[in-house]
Amino acid sequence: MLALRRLGALFFVNLCAVLAAACSNQPTAIPAGTTQPASASTATLACLPGESSIVCQDRLAAEKLPPPPLAHVSGAFQTSEAQYLLVLTQQALTPQLPPATPEPILWAGTSIPAEGGTWIYRGASAYQPRPLFEVNFEESTWRLDGTRLISHAIDGCELELLALAEGMLEAARVTFTKLGDFDAEVRAFRQAAVISYGIGMGNYYYLFRLEQPKNNSKAADACQLAAESVLSTFRLVEGGQ
Repeated sequence: MLALRRLGALFFVNLCAVLAAACSNQPTAIPAGTTQPASASTATLACLPGESSIVCQDRLAAEKLPPPPLAHVSGAFQTSEAQYLLVLTQQALTPQLPPATPEPILWAGTSIPAEGGTWIYRGASAYQPRPLFEVNFEESTWRLDGTRLISHAIDGCELELLALAEGMLEAARVTFTKLGDFDAEVRAFRQAAVISYGIGMGNYYYLFRLEQPKNNSKAADACQLAAESVLSTFRLVEGGQ
């Protein structure tokens, strides 16, 4: 009889233990209006197509980060910014005067009469205004038109006294000669019928351009002799004035 009582007590204890374990495994009731945390399958749906899980997790975590705090702007900076904007506004509203017209540089030379029908041309180089130079020319041989001497007797023979270097389509035949007391570089362009004479001295440079008659070698030679007769009188004006 005592053994049966002990067996029944043990059965009752085991039954209570089984019932307690079963009660602890029952799902907890969720109050109405409470949102369940997203499961792993729900989080996977937020990933983009073709996006790896690591990248997806980083992106989702970044979206949850709070926005950065606003930068603090000091009062001194705000004052400087306001003054700068005020200056820009005043400049925009102030009418701008047109730029003053610069005074023209009198590059064109002057002609000075001399004895016996000889004239003196005094002018500047196209590369610098000073020192001035002078050359002599005969009125019976040349006519001065601005800075250009035009031959009376040889058509197409013109000597430019205010020349600039120009690009040519042919190679030049380079020689050297003496013009007055100065060495000069002579660059002859046969096809273009052009000869340039360059006189350089330190930082100063003087260039002259002779245009010759084309397809007439005799007239071209006469033109060259007449032009070099003028350039052989080349000299600098004393004092450069």
